[in-house]
Amino acid sequence: MLSGFYSSAETALTSLNVIRIKSIAKLRSGKKRTRARIVFNLVKNYNLTLTTILVGNTIVNLVIGTLSTILFVDSLKLGNIAPVVSTIVSAVLVLILGEIFPKSIAKMYPEKIALAYAYPLYVLNFLFYPLTMIFKLFQLKNESPTSSEQELIELVSIIEREGVLEKGERDLIESAITFDEKSIHRAMQPKARVRYIFSDTPAKVIREIYLKETYSRIPVVDSKTQEVLGILNIKDYITEMLQNKNPLLKDLITEPLYISKRTKLNQALELLQSERTHIAIVCNNKEKKDFSGIVTLEDILEELVGEIYDETDKIGLVQEVGTYKFLVDGRTNLDVLFRFYLKSKSPILKRSISVEEWYRFKTKNHNKAIKKTSPGFKYRNYRFEVAQVKKKGQVIFKVEVLTKVSLKNEWD
Repeated sequence: MLSGFYSSAETALTSLNVIRIKSIAKLRSGKKRTRARIVFNLVKNYNLTLTTILVGNTIVNLVIGTLSTILFVDSLKLGNIAPVVSTIVSAVLVLILGEIFPKSIAKMYPEKIALAYAYPLYVLNFLFYPLTMIFKLFQLKNESPTSSEQELIELVSIIEREGVLEKGERDLIESAITFDEKSIHRAMQPKARVRYIFSDTPAKVIREIYLKETYSRIPVVDSKTQEVLGILNIKDYITEMLQNKNPLLKDLITEPLYISKRTKLNQALELLQSERTHIAIVCNNKEKKDFSGIVTLEDILEELVGEIYDETDKIGLVQEVGTYKFLVDGRTNLDVLFRFYLKSKSPILKRSISVEEWYRFKTKNHNKAIKKTSPGFKYRNYRFEVAQVKKKGQVIFKVEVLTKVSLKNEWD
């Protein structure tokens, strides 16, 4: 029985959910609070606890072996074969009743077992403390971290599969964990895609850029040296132009902030915040200050939380409107939707078709007009519904990625 106690205690402490025990220990009141605090400290100082368990279990097993030998020699009069018989019997009993059975129970109910054993283990830790401290002197120090970022990501994935987290929440946590590993080049806009103006650009052109492209800030480049002179706030320029017909660019631009493309995203975010600016010039070499591209505060945040839309963004055929919820134009290529937006394998089809064509195929609606009330359907862990039908018959679909929790009550 005592051997089973120690064996089950060891299994329970290694199998329980430490985060849950810690949350119970933080409760203001409750019967489990004190026990949970003891258990948490036992796990926190697990090397000492394990030494106590092993010392206690060893003593118990030695006593069992000694008593069984005495029993078979003196009581049962087995003579010379008594030691062999006692060894076999005690080994079987210890294996079944002291190891397999108690450890199986503890594996099934680790929290209940650990909380039930809290006080006995606390007392035993105190009694065996001198012995455990002696053994501690011979233990090797583990200088490596107890868990890595990859293990933490795997833990988050397990929690998501259990239905505790939504897929979008899991991705947000994973993005936060790996945020300091990503470099600026992942978020930057290369020079070829950057809209910039020259120092001699006429006011009329700047006004047209503001009206057509709705940029709020734009780099100003020297037309001869191609060096970035500064960042122009176009709204300030337009305001100045209304008051003064010929504003000078050099009087309105602010000094550019240069960031190396090898800078980590978290460092770039801190730098933009400390400099109180929304845009930085990305360069290969900060000493030469070459113009490789730009990065904005929004670009960096999008690496963390996903695509950010504002009222000036042009919405394409696929628009992300929530946590793994999309509005999809029916004309969108089905393969593009699955591969680039849903990050999944496209349905195996003989030819390339649009989302609307595929919807008609799945709902067996080949000729009738699609309406707002037309039925939706589920494919894998994706739900497709008709979100809007425009005047010219253009159909907008709502596509939602279903989690393990939402699938339980999902319709087919």
